[in-house]
Parts: sequence; C-alpha cells; structure tokens
Amino acid sequence: MDSNIIISNSSAYQKLVATLREGGPSQLHVVADFDKTLTMGTWKGEKRFSLIELIRKYRYLPEGYVTEAYGLSDTFRPWENDLSLSLEERRSRMMEWWSTHVKVMSKYGLSREIVEKIIREQEMGPRAGLSTFLDTLFVKQVPLLIFSAAVTDLIEGFLRKEKMFHSNMHVISNAFAYDAAGIVTGYQSTIIHSLNKSEVAVKDTPYYSQIVSRPNVILLGDGLGDAEMVDGLEHVCVLKIGFLNDNVEKNLDAYKQAYDVVILNDGKMDFVNELLNEILS
Repeated sequence: MDSNIIISNSSAYQKLVATLREGGPSQLHVVADFDKTLTMGTWKGEKRFSLIELIRKYRYLPEGYVTEAYGLSDTFRPWENDLSLSLEERRSRMMEWWSTHVKVMSKYGLSREIVEKIIREQEMGPRAGLSTFLDTLFVKQVPLLIFSAAVTDLIEGFLRKEKMFHSNMHVISNAFAYDAAGIVTGYQSTIIHSLNKSEVAVKDTPYYSQIVSRPNVILLGDGLGDAEMVDGLEHVCVLKIGFLNDNVEKNLDAYKQAYDVVILNDGKMDFVNELLNEILS
C-alpha cells in the first residue's frame, strides 16, 4: 500500500468496508468538507487555506481589506488547532473570526459581481481524482453533502465552472446575503466555522430527506473538527477518511484517533476512488 495511506486499525477498517459493501449504493451517503479536502492544500507550489482567501491574495478589494483580513488570519488561525485550549474556547474564537471577517468584507464592498469575477478568473485547485470521485457518486446516485465553513457562492460557482456539480450534491455552508445593490451584508444563516459543524442541524435541511433511509456514511475531512460532521445523525456505519496535509509528525496520532484512514502529504483521491469501486460495484 502507498506509504501515504495510514489505516488506524486494520481489523476495524475491514469490518467497516464489509458493512459498506453489503449495504451497497442504496444504503450509502457521503459527507465531505471542501477546502483542503476536495481541494488541494497546496496548489501550484503555494499553500492554500480556503477559496475565500483568493479575495485578499489577488486584491479583489481595497488594500485596507487586505491588511485587516491578513491581520485577522494572523490573530485567529494559530488558535484553530491549538489543543492546549478547550474546544469551547477555540469554537468561540473561530466564531469571532468568521463573524468579524464577513463584516470587514462588507465594509470594503464585496459584491456579487466581484464573487462572480473571482470564479471566472481563479482556479479551484481540485484534489487529483476529484472528478472521478464526484462522477462515481452521481452515476451510482449516492447523495453527497459538502459540509463546509467556506462560502456557498464560491463552492458552487467553482464546481459549476469545472462541470463537477451534479444533482446528487447538496452544500451546507456560509451563503452570502446581498442588499439590493448586490453588496454583501453578511451570511444568510448561522455561521458555520471549522469547529462547529457537529452543532449545525442537518435534519433541518432538504438534504436530510435524501439520507434518512441511508444509514451508512463515508466521511471526508482535513481537520480534526471535520471528523464530527455526522454527529447527531442516526447511522449504522461511518468510515472516516482524513487528509493530513502538513505537520504530519506533530498531528498524526490525533488524526489516527479521529479517522479510520489518514491520507498524508496532500495525497490524491485514488484511495477513496478505489474504495468506492470496491463497495459500489
């Protein structure tokens, strides 16, 4: 097996795969994070944290925004995965970061027109093998939930641009609210950040009706908080696959505890695609 693929517990993993195979496509749904999970953590030689950072990196808003946005990132990002802090404290700081950032974007005039321009001009940075992954789920009519702390407008826009958005997909993320002039005023509903996904009520979304009779789940994420994305949903079997993109030595033990499979060093989707072939054939 590829040295970048770590199976946390081989016997437990084989039992999960057997259950998924027995259930087949009619019993399965997939839940995936977006940034650094379906996309690469490093794209064309540069680290990329999220699609939303394209706004500051490529100066789509005035310099004042760029300065404030980088300042917020420098302040809050170190706390995101600081395990010396309580989860509640980290969640509080992430909520402050996300809520302050959208106000800054609004202050400097982020608009629907600029969002559309970003989608036209920039690249999503898809993880190698993503198109095959999405096509397989679509052909087998397995529902896919993209559950992300990013921005719905950018996620759907880039997927549609790449012709990767299919009818079996549903996005739960932060959708911009716009005023009559098309200027961003905030988000349409409760903010989703990197550490509160387990608290967001999937049962209150249209997606729930698609998966209520599908008790088996494959979960894909890149952060420790992503491993909790299906908490609160009733299920029989959950196989969790985590992408550990950097700081492998420091973080591997924690990822092995959170995920059944850990894919190291910004790896491809090959393992996931082979797993789908095995359980959906």
